[in-house]
Amino acid sequence: MPIATRVSVLAALLVGQAVCFRSTLWAQQLDPTFHPPVFAPLPGYTTPRVTNVVRQSDGRYVVAGLFQAVDGHVTDGLARLLADGYVDTTFTYRPAQSVAAQGGWTALAVQADGKVLGSLRTPGNLLRVLPSGQPDASFRPALRSRVGGQNIGQLVAQPDGKLLLAGAITDSLGHNGLVRLLPTGQVDPVFNPPALPADFAVLSVALEPSGRMVYSRSTFDIRTPVPTVTRLLASGRVDSTFSCTIPPATVPPQISKVVRCPDGSYALAGIFTDKAVAHLTPTGAWDTAFPLSVNCFTLYLGFIVGNSISAVAVQPDGRILVAGSILNASNRDAPMARTLRTGGNDSTFDFDFIYTFYQSPISPAYNGNSARVYDLLVEPSGKVLVAGNFAQAGTVPHSGLARLLVAAPLAGRGAAANAAPVQVWPMPAHSVLNVQLPTGALPRQVALLDATGRAVLVHQPLATAFSLPMVALPAGLYVLRVQQADGSVASQRVVLE
Repeated sequence: MPIATRVSVLAALLVGQAVCFRSTLWAQQLDPTFHPPVFAPLPGYTTPRVTNVVRQSDGRYVVAGLFQAVDGHVTDGLARLLADGYVDTTFTYRPAQSVAAQGGWTALAVQADGKVLGSLRTPGNLLRVLPSGQPDASFRPALRSRVGGQNIGQLVAQPDGKLLLAGAITDSLGHNGLVRLLPTGQVDPVFNPPALPADFAVLSVALEPSGRMVYSRSTFDIRTPVPTVTRLLASGRVDSTFSCTIPPATVPPQISKVVRCPDGSYALAGIFTDKAVAHLTPTGAWDTAFPLSVNCFTLYLGFIVGNSISAVAVQPDGRILVAGSILNASNRDAPMARTLRTGGNDSTFDFDFIYTFYQSPISPAYNGNSARVYDLLVEPSGKVLVAGNFAQAGTVPHSGLARLLVAAPLAGRGAAANAAPVQVWPMPAHSVLNVQLPTGALPRQVALLDATGRAVLVHQPLATAFSLPMVALPAGLYVLRVQQADGSVASQRVVLE
C-alpha cells in the first residue's frame, strides 16, 4: 500500500515513539538524535534508492544513489549530510550527464581531505569530487580500457592517501582485479599483486591496520565459480602465513564480501548453498566452530544465478550484520539479519525492522516485506547506518536511510519486557482487527495510531482478547500501541486493506 509522503517534522516526532515501541521487544532502536532525510525519487522512479553511504572523519556522511534531491536540496544522486542527518547545503553535485543515465553508483569512498571517490556503472567511470561537490579535474585514474568496460565493485581510501580498487578492472600496468593508485590517480609502482587471468574479478577487499589486505576473487563463469580468499602484504606480495581452504559443497559457493572482525578474524558473506555467512580464523582457516548462518534466497539452475548478498558489516561486539535477499524464520523475504558472535541467527534481531509493505498484484492474499538494503555502515560508537530502498524503519516513515542503535539483546523496561508479545490478526486486516494480549494485568490503554502518530482508535480493554472495528478507517499502515500497567509500552505493526 503506498505510504503518504511525510514531512521531516512529523518524522522527527515519530522517532521518539518508535524507540519507545520497539525497545521492549527487539535489539534495534532508531537513533532519536538522527533526522531521517527525505530523498526525492528521480523522474521515472516511484521511490528513491540510497545505494552507498560512507562516513567522513568529521562525522558527516556522503550518500550516493538514485535520487534528485535531499530535504529539498537539489543534487543528482550524491549528497553530503551533517552528523545529525540534515542535508549539508554547501555540497552540490551536478554532473554533465545524469547519474541515472550512467547506470547508478557501484562504489563510494571518502578521502581524509574530504574529497569523494565514486564509481559509476556505465561506462565504469571512476571520478573524484571536491568537498564542494564539484568535479576534481586534476584526477585522472590510470585505468586501461577493457571489453565490457571497467566494473569497480569496491573503493578503499587508505590512511596514507593511496586508493584500493577492486572489481573487474585493469590498471595501465596490466594489473587485473585489484589495483592501487596514488592520490594523483597514477598506478602505485611498488604494488604488485599476483597476476589474475582476464576472466577473474576481485569481489571484495578488507584492509588491515598493518597495511595487509584480505581479498576474495572468483572467475566470471558463474557455472563454475572458483572462489579464493588470499591475504597480501602491503607490497602486494602473497602473505604465506595466511591460508584459506574452502570446504567442498554440492552447490559451488560464492563469496561476495570479506570483512575483518574486531578480533582479527574474518566474516565471509555470499552463498553457501542456502546460507549467507561463514567465518575464517585470523590465519585464514575455515572456522568449523562457526555454523553457516542466515538463510538466503538462492536460485540454482545447475549453477547459482546471481549473488543475493549486498552488504555485510561487523559490530564492535563481533555480531555480523548481513543484507540482501535474506529469508526470515518463516522463509519469507527480509532485507537484513544478524548473527551471534559465535555464529547462528540472532533471534532478538527483527528481520522486518526495515520495511516496505508489498502485496502481490497476481495473488492479493500474498503480502510481505519488499524492502531492500544495499549498504551498511557501522560507526565506532556502534550505531549503524542502513541505506537502501525502504518505506519505514521501526514504525517511522523513512525514504532510504536510517541510523539505528543496534546493541546486544535489550533487558527492556518493566515487567512487560519479558511478557509474551501482543498478537493481532488477520494480517492484513480488513473490517475487524482481532487482538490477543498476554495474560496478566490488563493494560492501561490500547490505541491504534495512523502514519502521522494520531490515535484513531482508543480502547480500554476489559479482557485479554477483543476486536477493534476497522471498517471506517482508510487503508494503510498503522501501529497498535499497548500501554502496560507498569508503564512500559509495546507495539505491533498493522496493515489495513
